[in-house]
Amino acid sequence: MIRITSKQHLFRRAGVAHPKGSSEYPPDKFSAEELAALKAEPMLKVVVHGEAKKKTGEEKPAAAPAEEPKAVETKTATKPEAKTAKAKAKGKGK
Repeated sequence: MIRITSKQHLFRRAGVAHPKGSSEYPPDKFSAEELAALKAEPMLKVVVHGEAKKKTGEEKPAAAPAEEPKAVETKTATKPEAKTAKAKAKGKGK
């Protein structure tokens, strides 16, 4: 199936007046030359269903595995450091 979406109402290309919006056509509606002209036209968006599989013969590649989150190193104050920080905050330990 070929789906053609036109930006302008009744825009003509390949012998067809394409209404604004999407229209669907059978796969044999257009010749190879007409289909190439339709795809090259900036006023039209052309999607040929099943075309990607026919060209490559492959399925879509699998998504890359998600990266594991990196470990975040945090520093926790030890008891002597905590006491020193408290003392400095109070103005002691100069």
